[in-house]
Amino acid sequence: MSRPSSSSTVLVPLVALALLLVNLALLATYASQSNGLISQSSDSAARTANARLAALVWIVSAASALTMVVLVLRLRRAAPERYSAESRRSDAESKGEPSDQKLHSRAAELTELSRHLIRVAEEEKAQLARELHDTFGSNLTAINMDLNWIAKRLPPERPELRERLQRALGMLSLTVRSTQDAIDRLRPSELDNLGLAVALQSHCREQSQRVGWSCEVDALEDFATLDRMQSITLYRVAQEAIANAEKHAQAGAIKVRLRREATGIRLVIWDDGVGLPEELNRVSHGMAGMRERIEALGGTLNVSGAREQGTQVDAFIPA
Repeated sequence: MSRPSSSSTVLVPLVALALLLVNLALLATYASQSNGLISQSSDSAARTANARLAALVWIVSAASALTMVVLVLRLRRAAPERYSAESRRSDAESKGEPSDQKLHSRAAELTELSRHLIRVAEEEKAQLARELHDTFGSNLTAINMDLNWIAKRLPPERPELRERLQRALGMLSLTVRSTQDAIDRLRPSELDNLGLAVALQSHCREQSQRVGWSCEVDALEDFATLDRMQSITLYRVAQEAIANAEKHAQAGAIKVRLRREATGIRLVIWDDGVGLPEELNRVSHGMAGMRERIEALGGTLNVSGAREQGTQVDAFIPA
């Protein structure tokens, strides 16, 4: 923004000075007339009244002149300050500092980028899970079959060989289970083969065995025909909610309810724990990830609960 022109800064003092001169001229005219009236008047009371009136006119005129001078000084002082503020705002815009519209646009871009990264990550996890299953799964199965074939043909007089072979078979079994766990963490095989409901039941069963709590899944169908992205999104939400119940809520029982409604799919996870801390609901990356996943599909996520009354996670996605 341009600086105020020199003509505008000079015009205000000139106008004020002209008004001051006019006021002084009027004052002088009135004073001369008043002095004439005072000198010509024979009545002392009239002369006294006229003198007081003249003095009052002088005081008012002087006050007006002083006020005008103060106004001129303030205007001259405010002009540089106004220019300085406008100059700073203009410099900020010229330097590319974001406006409100740019901030909203940047936030929308970051949201879309976050959702894109979530989709890409899930696709890469699914691809890696398939490769692990096809490569390591088949190889480990073949090794297990060969070792069992050897175990059946070992001579009885070589117990040390049989002992080593049994140890190798035990390590192989552990490796198979670990590989299957890694595949399930990347993308559960039940999700694509048997449906979302079966995958949730399997996850609840594993958590119950590991933690020792009660975890129930209430579903009226298997949801095997759901879109792949919808299935993995709801599964991840349930997975995160159950993990939060274990880490923060000190829950002893969890219930998972999955229903198909007229306009979409609703997933509700409830626990009987102490409730999630408020700061966790605000700043938790897990909570933010759940909300971002659901909103990316046009759905909604609500987390509610009270102290010592458990927590409920309600997720809905349109079908």
